[in-house]
Amino acid sequence: MGSVRLGVGTEWLLDGRAFRIVRQTAAGQFVARDLTFQQEQSLTENEILSLYAAGRLRFAAGEEAPASSPARDVYELTTEQQRVLRDRWDAIEPLTRLERTPRRSDYRQRSAELEALGRPCSPRSLRRYFDRWARAGQDRMALVPATSRRGGRGRSRRTSLLERHPALRQFVDDAIRSVYLTTARRPVSAVTRRVLDDLARRNARLPADQAVPLPRVGLEPTT
Repeated sequence: MGSVRLGVGTEWLLDGRAFRIVRQTAAGQFVARDLTFQQEQSLTENEILSLYAAGRLRFAAGEEAPASSPARDVYELTTEQQRVLRDRWDAIEPLTRLERTPRRSDYRQRSAELEALGRPCSPRSLRRYFDRWARAGQDRMALVPATSRRGGRGRSRRTSLLERHPALRQFVDDAIRSVYLTTARRPVSAVTRRVLDDLARRNARLPADQAVPLPRVGLEPTT
């Protein structure tokens, strides 16, 4: 496990929901808020790290030391990949909130609910999506189709742009946490607008030779 710094503002995903530390009550003791249901709970440092070691908890970008390869985020996906990710996550999200492993009856019931909503998804597909998400340490990015996750020329350009400009990467990470991972469930286009607005304000304060170029590839707001 990489080095982890716990403190006010630290965020993570647990059982499909985002949490943030809002207070530190004593050494090694924290109050975390469930950003989905706006409920608070007390956790010790050992409890948090035990959940991490068990693979149930995944820290937000920037909270843990990088692994052997950089994690992808929603911002790097194409519009079609974002749509697939959103649809598959919406399909299995109720199953991820169960306090036990979903049973066959749970998959059938959820499939019937989706059918009634005009969004058919078979129990077999739901199980496959859930298993893929669980095996990946509850990482939603595992729901992106395998052929899409290989990336391509467009993704390479976007990734290299973020690597060349740490300020842009920071804007992206901040926007994902404050806009996308919230109870409002705002679209990815809102993340794009936030990043471009923050970047424009930063560039306005700097000489032209120090400005970060406005990204063009893959950052157009979705409609």
